[in-house]
Amino acid sequence: MGHVPVSSDLTPAALYQWLLDRQACCNIFDAHIFACILACRLPLGPAAVGLTLPELTRLLARYFPAALADGLPLSAAAWTAAPSAPPLSPLLAAEVTDLAALMLDHRAQDAEEEGWMAVLVARACLDTAPLWDALGLAGRRDLDALMQRHFPALSHRNGGGQGWRPFLYRLLCLDSGLIPCGTDHCTDCGAGPVCLGWVEW
Repeated sequence: MGHVPVSSDLTPAALYQWLLDRQACCNIFDAHIFACILACRLPLGPAAVGLTLPELTRLLARYFPAALADGLPLSAAAWTAAPSAPPLSPLLAAEVTDLAALMLDHRAQDAEEEGWMAVLVARACLDTAPLWDALGLAGRRDLDALMQRHFPALSHRNGGGQGWRPFLYRLLCLDSGLIPCGTDHCTDCGAGPVCLGWVEW
């Protein structure tokens, strides 16, 4: 495949529009969310995306087929030029796998899109920016809508509006048999810096 030198020529906003200009007749909301995430994370390199190359190719073929025809920065040369996100350590890769599995246990239906969404969100959980920002979304409302659409059981459980990253990690701890936290919100606990010291609340 050819490639567009996104890291040097296109801003995330321009790449977002570039993708939408090449989208297929798929769900408009999902196309918007995928375009936001890819525009934000593709220029950082493959490790920042989280999907395998075959998964990413299937996503593009379904939602932005003309992007594949026109060429996207998927070649090894293109991504090597943007090594902002180094490959994950085995421990962090396992963390992404566990977070994605947790989300998929609460998926709305058995759609491939939900598998992609879960991995993209789980990988972004490792970043230090607020989760919606790490995903390239306009705000928390977009992230809430994503979770409501694809993982409604989680959305229902998070009725108190806790931040999605601490909420997912909290459930992961509970599923791992660790002692439950004594508060509903990580910001009320006092141990937040121990569990998620790198998070910008």
